[in-house]
Amino acid sequence: MAARPPLVALKDVRLQDGQRPLFDGVDLAVEPRSRAALVGRNGAGKSTLMKVVMGLIEPDSGTRTVQGAVKFAYVPQEPIIAGDTLLDYATSNDAEHWTAESWLETFGMEPHKSTKGLSGGEIRRAALAKAFAEEPDLLLLDEPTNHLDILAIELLENELLSARFAVLVVSHDRAFLNRVTNTVHWLENRRVRTLNKGFVEFDEWATKVTEEEAESLRRLT
Repeated sequence: MAARPPLVALKDVRLQDGQRPLFDGVDLAVEPRSRAALVGRNGAGKSTLMKVVMGLIEPDSGTRTVQGAVKFAYVPQEPIIAGDTLLDYATSNDAEHWTAESWLETFGMEPHKSTKGLSGGEIRRAALAKAFAEEPDLLLLDEPTNHLDILAIELLENELLSARFAVLVVSHDRAFLNRVTNTVHWLENRRVRTLNKGFVEFDEWATKVTEEEAESLRRLT
């Protein structure tokens, strides 16, 4: 059976951030049903790259190829909860009411609760419920464990592990990444290197890559 093409593929993407090159020849492919971490130092442009993947930011050059009518769902670092009730919010992108109700309840939220005065954890759980209710092909999560307690994080991990869609996640929660990912995209020096294993293998691999590149550079000098 032929391999399925990537849901989204970036090729030779370049993007300037003012006078500073943020991406310089980025290649990245999001495979169907992959659970990928996007990692890199603070300020490397991880959140920006997620928006390029979604098509929210147009790169200066390079190509973005989407396989068919890929449906995206996105939970940013700071979700904005709109609407009178959580159900209004969760169905604002045309999710089915019963699906949205079910996911809100799964994440411990009362569907008819007011959107006013929510705690950070409630905002996060409502945003996750909305994203799951939209039944995406690719779910993008930016720091999804922020404000969540241990039980909520475990719930999120279990739902991601059983999901049929692809996931691309930015997180500083190493334990979370260790448990849920099977791919790592490393944004380093304005480019992306990909490890087709989970984050638990990342440190050893990154050290090896860095040492090999340093040795190659030494031989050239």
